[in-house]
Amino acid sequence: VPGIYGDARYDLAKLAHSFSGGYDFIVSDRFNVTLTSKTEIQCSIKKSSYHVQVKSIFENILLQDCAVHQQVIAIQSLLFLSMLPLHVDTPRRQLAMLATGLQLYYQASKVKVIK
Repeated sequence: VPGIYGDARYDLAKLAHSFSGGYDFIVSDRFNVTLTSKTEIQCSIKKSSYHVQVKSIFENILLQDCAVHQQVIAIQSLLFLSMLPLHVDTPRRQLAMLATGLQLYYQASKVKVIK
């Protein structure tokens, strides 16, 4: 619905960017990333069990609707991929954001919503 507040899915994607995607961990260098070949990136974000639990609560409460969840994942993917030029000074972060963005893109493209 058009209005002065903007699209709520974008706001949810920005929150998911931190809660689910691990953006804050990436910008604080709490990750490992390796380019294993020309077509494979391995990235692991150093989250604790607490952070995994917060992600689960966030998704279970705010992303209950399957269609909205899929759309938020797609927007979140674009957020990560659009940040690559902003982190040109830290190639490791770029690689971690690329890996995360591509993983989310793949996840969004594979989810099927049944109505």
